[in-house]
Amino acid sequence: MKQGETHHLPIDQVRALSGLSPAKSMLTLLCEWSIIAGAITLGVHFPHPLVYALVWILIGTRMYALYSLLHDGIHFLLLPDRQANDILCRLLLAWPLFIDLDRMRRAHMAHHRHLRTPDDPELAHLDYREFHFPRPASAVALTFLLDMTGVNFIKYKIMSLYRATKKTRLTNPKLESQPKAYFSAKILYYAIIFTLVVSMGWIIPFLMYWILPYITIYQALNRLRLTTEHFHLGDDAAYQTRTVKLNPIEEFFLSPHHLGFHTEHHIYPGVPFYRLPALHRMLMDNDEYRRQALVSRSYIEVLKQYTN
Repeated sequence: MKQGETHHLPIDQVRALSGLSPAKSMLTLLCEWSIIAGAITLGVHFPHPLVYALVWILIGTRMYALYSLLHDGIHFLLLPDRQANDILCRLLLAWPLFIDLDRMRRAHMAHHRHLRTPDDPELAHLDYREFHFPRPASAVALTFLLDMTGVNFIKYKIMSLYRATKKTRLTNPKLESQPKAYFSAKILYYAIIFTLVVSMGWIIPFLMYWILPYITIYQALNRLRLTTEHFHLGDDAAYQTRTVKLNPIEEFFLSPHHLGFHTEHHIYPGVPFYRLPALHRMLMDNDEYRRQALVSRSYIEVLKQYTN
């Protein structure tokens, strides 16, 4: 089923769900950065391995929460003013995660338009054996272990550079052209951060409290999302995506800001994150959707389907 082919809800309900609340977006963003700042403060003042382990987990999961908010920003769902939306995304979401907003938006919109077709950029992940399922449980566990230790991050960076030189499918020319409008601002942004880190003697803390969580936990959570959203669904899956509905604690750590409501997002991509649970409930009242949608209650449940 192609995106937009079937509409399960009346247009007035969709419009109501699609209304933006900038206050909710800003408050959520403030809370996430406050948790990160608090975690770093805790680690600095209580330098103990167990404390660092807690801080490492908190920062890594909150980085993933920033990514979740960035996903809404890609769809211009954080602020009603698109220019303000993108400034916010660049400064507080995309650039801290080393993401180019414009490139990500082009790829993500292409993903929505061409879901599970040869033009879907996410199918490039199939060039990696880790995205072919089912796989042995031990192989899946090893993949996540390599994510959690940062080994896969380094491996994929090396492979990406190699593939770029070979101009393989992973370097889609439609997605690789860099917009120039904000290039200077991005360089200045990183130059300021680099200068502050070096001049203030924060190199080790920066590595400990930002880079390590980024190349480990954040990457593992990204894999969990990528693996379970669109892969190993079966050709007859009506929406070619999956919703993972978690309890609040699981969601906080594994799928923040309702990122797991992915089928709902593909059907109605104009609905912001804070209204996805309501959208899910409305859709589940629809017999056709309830019969055809893939809804899982935990990532363990999903991963069991991915192993043999």
